[in-house]
Amino acid sequence: MIQGLIQWIRQKSNNLEKREFEQYCSCWTGDKALRELQAAGISQDYFPILQECAIKAIKAASETENDGFYLSGLSASTLEGLFSSLTYFFSENAHRASEYQLGVQRYVKRDEGMAVQGWTHSFSLWCLNPAVVFKEIAEASASVILTSGTLSPMNSFASELGVPFEICMEAPHVIDLDSQVWAAAVAAGPGNVPLNASYKTADGYAFQESLCRIKIAFIL
Repeated sequence: MIQGLIQWIRQKSNNLEKREFEQYCSCWTGDKALRELQAAGISQDYFPILQECAIKAIKAASETENDGFYLSGLSASTLEGLFSSLTYFFSENAHRASEYQLGVQRYVKRDEGMAVQGWTHSFSLWCLNPAVVFKEIAEASASVILTSGTLSPMNSFASELGVPFEICMEAPHVIDLDSQVWAAAVAAGPGNVPLNASYKTADGYAFQESLCRIKIAFIL
């Protein structure tokens, strides 16, 4: 299955759309995503069999006394994450497929010194609706307590999770806006280069270099 997935990614990499500087990407959702996964060897009909094999492989990797061939820790973790996403994607007879986005990206990989290491690819399966996962948590729990400093507004957050908030409590903000917050806009960077991140100028080396120099100045 993994070999089929890698081969599919290589085939798609030749026809990706340019999104940003040194980055190409194509995305599919709903029935189109189902068809692309099937082309990669991951169909809805055969997914239970693939899932069973993945569970056995992950279990074998976790057994310290295993003397045979088994996955490394990183490979087992990657496989587990992949099948965790695919399980939700194919759940309820793939009814939630329209709430996922399948993506393939090709981009330049750089080291910490920003030196080019070559082109690399990534395979992604993004869940666009948090209610897909939270529904299972809510149904399996007697009660769920959510706490955060950034949940407001409550109504939209409850809508995103797909459950009503029967009990809510909101406290005043701990930051004094009059004495503890200062906001400013930086219009130009070093060399008086305009910091215009529009589509026309975002790919330009002058803009990118100026933006990086500002970030480095703040960090150091």
